[in-house]
Amino acid sequence: MRFYLNIFTNFFSSQRKTFIIVLLIFYLILFGVEQISKYYLTRNWDSILEDRKSALQEEVQKSFTSYSQDILKIHNAIAKSKNIPRLIQVDSRLKYSQLFDFLEMYSKKGITIELYDSEKELISWCGEFGGVLNVRNLMVDERRTSIIDDPIYSYFVVSTPINTDSVNIGYLVTKSLFDVKYPISNRFINVSTFEGAFRPSLNILAEFSEQGKEVKNELGIFVIPLIDLGGDTVGYLHTPIPVLSENVNDICQPMKSIRSF
Repeated sequence: MRFYLNIFTNFFSSQRKTFIIVLLIFYLILFGVEQISKYYLTRNWDSILEDRKSALQEEVQKSFTSYSQDILKIHNAIAKSKNIPRLIQVDSRLKYSQLFDFLEMYSKKGITIELYDSEKELISWCGEFGGVLNVRNLMVDERRTSIIDDPIYSYFVVSTPINTDSVNIGYLVTKSLFDVKYPISNRFINVSTFEGAFRPSLNILAEFSEQGKEVKNELGIFVIPLIDLGGDTVGYLHTPIPVLSENVNDICQPMKSIRSF
């Protein structure tokens, strides 16, 4: 009986030793990978950071282009329509309802379409944010795009003059929800408000500012210009620059978990 007990004890003792050896080897490999990764990251941080910033800028611009293209597609379709000049010039009380019905055909959630006369007075609109923003400074003799802030929301705005025989008869303005800020409790904000906004398409911490405002090069903040399809800067995205110490901590996290275990 003692003979079999010794065999049983020796077997599990051997198994325990093997487990400890394997665990030790795994620990040493992980420790080596950690040290090599920390050394590489520290030594090459400047170039790694520049690569990350370039990749982030490319990702942001790609997302913004996709976002703005959807809005410009609707805006351009209306601006090129021959119905717009005809309806604006109709001398009838029915023209306002006809304009509304026409704009309603292009309506989409999160987008507001507005028509102004040559005096920059609103004559028709459809959507969720009609007549709230002052966009008169965008009503010029060529198409303009901009990001406009208000305390809770910011908007991407496109303005195009409507001309007949080189004479201006009005302006088409398309506004889309760009960002939603949080100065009030989330329970007062309808979840559907976020649909179509630009921020949810980005998985980063960011703030935005409109074009024309002073852009401060704050320490630790990466400022990315938002460029429209015409090559003009319409606003800026501000996001924290990755920090070396945080990246080193991420590398060390697996070893910390093993040590605590």
